[in-house]
Amino acid sequence: MMLIIFALMLSTTLLSSVLAIGDVITAAVQSVAIYNLGNVDETVEGGNGALGFFDDKVYYSLVKLARNYPDIAAVSAAMVEQNLLVADENSRQVRSKVTALAIIPGSEQGFGGMQNDNGGRRLRIADLAPDEVYLNHTTAQLLNAHAGDFIYLYSKRWPAQRYGFRVRAIVANGGLTGDTPFILSQIQPFRDIEGRRDDITKVFIANRGGGGVNGVGLSDSVDEEIEHRIPRDVHIIKVKQQGVLNSQKAENIFSRIFALFSLFVLAIGLLLIFLIFVLLAAERRVEMGMARAIGVQRRHLVLMFLFEGTVYDLLASFFGLGIGTGVGVLLVTFLGPTLARFDFPLKLTFQPHSLIIAYCLGVIFTFGSVAVSSWFVSRMTVVEAIRNLPESGRQALSLKEVCLLLLKLAKQGGRAIAQGKLKRARHIILEQVPEGLMGVIQVLLQSGLLPLLAGYGLMRLGLVQSQIAFFSLGLTLIVVGGGMLIKTVVEQVVRLLVQKRLQANRMFAALAGLAIVAYWALPFDALVGLGLPRFHGGLEVFFIAGLMMVLGAAWALIANAELVVNPLLKLCSWHPRLRIMARLASAYPLHHRFRTGLSVVMFSLVIFAMTVMAVITYALCDGGRGDPTQRGEPGLAPVPGTGSERELPTGTRAAPDSTGARL
Repeated sequence: MMLIIFALMLSTTLLSSVLAIGDVITAAVQSVAIYNLGNVDETVEGGNGALGFFDDKVYYSLVKLARNYPDIAAVSAAMVEQNLLVADENSRQVRSKVTALAIIPGSEQGFGGMQNDNGGRRLRIADLAPDEVYLNHTTAQLLNAHAGDFIYLYSKRWPAQRYGFRVRAIVANGGLTGDTPFILSQIQPFRDIEGRRDDITKVFIANRGGGGVNGVGLSDSVDEEIEHRIPRDVHIIKVKQQGVLNSQKAENIFSRIFALFSLFVLAIGLLLIFLIFVLLAAERRVEMGMARAIGVQRRHLVLMFLFEGTVYDLLASFFGLGIGTGVGVLLVTFLGPTLARFDFPLKLTFQPHSLIIAYCLGVIFTFGSVAVSSWFVSRMTVVEAIRNLPESGRQALSLKEVCLLLLKLAKQGGRAIAQGKLKRARHIILEQVPEGLMGVIQVLLQSGLLPLLAGYGLMRLGLVQSQIAFFSLGLTLIVVGGGMLIKTVVEQVVRLLVQKRLQANRMFAALAGLAIVAYWALPFDALVGLGLPRFHGGLEVFFIAGLMMVLGAAWALIANAELVVNPLLKLCSWHPRLRIMARLASAYPLHHRFRTGLSVVMFSLVIFAMTVMAVITYALCDGGRGDPTQRGEPGLAPVPGTGSERELPTGTRAAPDSTGARL
């Protein structure tokens, strides 16, 4: 009983832990995306020139508007210099892709001001001298810079020029800068560098709500209010709203990855449940045979297994939900401090709908697996069950025989109703007629007609929607159905001509299984050369392809297991004891091929799922290795002392010449 409950709760445990971790990761992605934008909800930019200069009158008009418009909490303005190369003379570190934010003094206060990174007093732009700057925490960390260091700024806009500044302090991330590398200074030094008088390049606007995603809902109304108050050469960008949309795209990626893993988990769990119930029925065959001998009907056996499985299912799913949630909490607890050091905070977040979905999916899919296995294990004869004999292969009826049987049952049922024999009529309608309908479906499946029809429909759907999953599943069913139809025709022809029964199951399984493996191993665009359209697909194709390849390989292997077992037996024949052990070990798998196939498919899916997740994890981890902002670039270090430095604006410290340079 404990083994059954453990197997049944495994699916719910893994599902709930996957969904819980998915909620935490998606919340962390959104918080990081919003945090990178600081308190800025909209920006006003555009203008003329390479940097997009426009008059600072725009800023002062918006400040005046903010006093009378409650949805705008703060307005700031700055000149923004992007893609700067920064060299720290003291730490000898060089970083590219740094942004300089030259702010109009006092305008930063509405965005929370600037907090000293060491926890000291609040800082102001107005306190800076013309040759002093602040570094935010990210820039200081990249440069290993400290207060008092001397840095040089280089830009493609200033060929053969560099400008030096003293680091006055390190400020905490947030406010106007967010989490990206920034240098903060007064606006006048950079106006002098660019030869501008009253120009700015960007206006920052914070909505009412206190930062985060609170002010995103006001972006549209603020946009409408500002649009007719600014010149035509500038425009409004709702950066926080765009950040939320981008974070939702990232959440979608994570959701797809976790959904892929959930599909593998469900498939493995359902196979395990099915296998356990098959083994449970095999252990209780004598008991079921005795029950059938004293008059218990087959539907009673199905209901007995179904009731037993439902009780296990409800209990196991409940315990599995709690254990899965606990696993998610432990993972977040242990991984949180490590990821926090990389500015990726994990906050324990549980969505109630995720827990409900995990429990319901665990109950529904487990119940379905129990129902199918209950129907499957109840197919036995009384003699075979009582004597615990192997299941004999029964010859399936032809479609004509099944239809005649249904017609006969219909006549008997009508006669029983007319004679008032309701018990007999109920037995025919509820037991024998469904059995006959299942026989029709079985005949259509074995003849290949049903797979052909289903495959044609899926292929048409795939071509219309350009979906590779539908098209490939349809093609697979057509291959299987066509092969079964050809096999059936060949067997019937041989039976009529030679009066012998031809068994082509092994050859058909080998050809069809290997064909399925070969097709699903092809890349997406392999069919484009045949004139078919370019199909689309998501991460779910990994699951479908993996399942099809595993099923095809297991089908071909189990049907022709002698090709693998016989050479091993020959290899072990040199030693009598080893030969006997090998024969005994191979007897059960060869005798019960269905159970062996289930076990092979289940373990193969486990290995396939681990491989797919390892590949995806490596791809995600390797994606940022080529980003130059994440590492130092010694090759981009400037060569000082070119001899072409121009005279710098008043208050800006010039770089030393070539004889005094230390970089």
